Amino acid sequence: MKVNIISPVRVGGPYSTGKQLTELLIKNGIECTWTHQLYKVVLSPLWQTSDVIHALGIPISYRLWKKPLILTVHGEYTVEKTIWQSMYPKAIMKADVITTPSHYIQQKLNLPNAIIIPNAIFVDRYNATIHSKKNIIKK
Repeated sequence: MKVNIISPVRVGGPYSTGKQLTELLIKNGIECTWTHQLYKVVLSPLWQTSDVIHALGIPISYRLWKKPLILTVHGEYTVEKTIWQSMYPKAIMKADVITTPSHYIQQKLNLPNAIIIPNAIFVDRYNATIHSKKNIIKK
């Protein structure tokens, strides 16, 4: 199976999630590409060779390919003022699978069939800190 993850160009939540998800899928033996450059996002329907499309933070509302589409809705698009805001309702209707990172988003946006996949943290990328009990209060 081949997966194409499409995320926004900017650095941020969906961008980072796209990068990390791509790394994780490849690490687990799933062929995966990550499309995040603007011209590649715009042109992606023309050369789509993947079996599944996963849109992270980009509401794809026009299905120019006949591939299953997963749409992850990261935030409350109804109150967020972005260029994508008006495209979400149609994108949600067109998606084959919808995911959200929380029950709150699922309920707030009235997406009862959305699959909840909480945001992850890769603990191996951080150094552990050992805390010790201290009897000194700093002012």
